[in-house]
Amino acid sequence: MCRKFLATLFLFCTAAGAAVAQESDADLGKAVYDMHCSGCHGTGLRNPGTSFDLKELTADERARFDAGVLDGKNMMPPWRGTIAEAELDQLWAYIREYAYE
Repeated sequence: MCRKFLATLFLFCTAAGAAVAQESDADLGKAVYDMHCSGCHGTGLRNPGTSFDLKELTADERARFDAGVLDGKNMMPPWRGTIAEAELDQLWAYIREYAYE
């Protein structure tokens, strides 16, 4: 009985750990977006019409995106030193997942 319980507990913990480990870059990017970007670019990538609509970026515009985020552009402040490289990758994955293409 005890072995069966421990085996079940082990399988449960292993499965739970695998579920956490499988969180995608887009899921992580949503959290970064919510923290740093949604105030201007809209909650859930729903542009309020007062800033650039990030969903309009095409797959080949990654360099443009990186430069805009890191160096700023027009009214957007630079995020270099605030957004880590991994977070930039996650943001891009989140935006691409919901792009208009």
